[in-house]
Order: sequence, then structure tokens, then C-alpha cells
Amino acid sequence: TFGLNDQNIQFVHNVVFGDLIPQAYFSPNLESDNYTMVNVSLQSAIMEMIIQMNPFLGNSSNLKTMDPSLLMSPLMNAPAIANFSSQALSAMRQYLTSKHNDIDNIILFAMTFICIVYAVTIIGLMIYQVETLKKTKLQIYQCLTALPKNVVSNVAESLKIIEKNGG
Repeated sequence: TFGLNDQNIQFVHNVVFGDLIPQAYFSPNLESDNYTMVNVSLQSAIMEMIIQMNPFLGNSSNLKTMDPSLLMSPLMNAPAIANFSSQALSAMRQYLTSKHNDIDNIILFAMTFICIVYAVTIIGLMIYQVETLKKTKLQIYQCLTALPKNVVSNVAESLKIIEKNGG
């Protein structure tokens, strides 16, 4: 279900698990017309190549007595395997790049949204504080007008003394 609707993932899936890679199977007498073409998956092609190359890895192998078709099949099929592997990796890279870009866009949108919400919250709090200060100022003026004039003068004089003392 991973990337089911994406054409890049479908191509990679077809290359790795589907019968898409042309594979030549040579007969033991190595005549140029004596081979069979079969489409196989990348997984099968690599396993076959490993199995066919395994006799060459042994220390006791004698190349003169070995069946030449074992060497011919891997040599002739290697370009197709490499080509389809490269194409599959390229398609996977394109898929991952597009997903990375999608995630970048989502993160950018989320961060922009968070910044806007933060700015609106700060502006809202500032407006609330300014309104509260205005109401408080109005209440102080109302209190001062309700007091006798000599009390207001004494309070004003006390504030001037405090201000002169560095307060």
C-alpha cells in the first residue's frame, strides 16, 4: 500500500518484483542463435547472476573446463540489469524528492500559521492591556475628582517629592 497511486513507486515495484527485465539464457554450445529471451524481475535477475557467477568464485575453478554459457549469460545480461536498476533508483529518488517537497510545504504552512496565530495573540493582548489602562486611568480621574481639592494637592506634592529624590 506504500505509494500505491504513485507512478514512480509502481514502476519501481514492477522492476523489482514484476517480469520487466529481458534476460538471455544461452545454451551450452554458445551458438549466437541459440539463446532464449525471458522477462524476469530484478530480484530474479540478480539471484540468477549470483548463482551463475558462483562457480567462478571458487579457488579450484578451472576456466578451461568450465561451461562458457555460465560466463556468457551474466556478461550479456548485466547491461539490462544495470539499466533497469538505475531507472528504478531514479524513479525512487523522484518519488522521495516529491514527498520531501510536500513535507517542506506542509511544515512551511504550519510554521506560517503558528506565526500568524502568535502575532494575532500578541496584538490581542496588547489591545486588551491598552483598554484596561484606559479604564484604570478613567477610574483614577473619577476618584481624584471625588476627593477634596486639598487632598489631591497633598498627593500631587508627595509625588513631586518622590520624583525629585530619583524615584
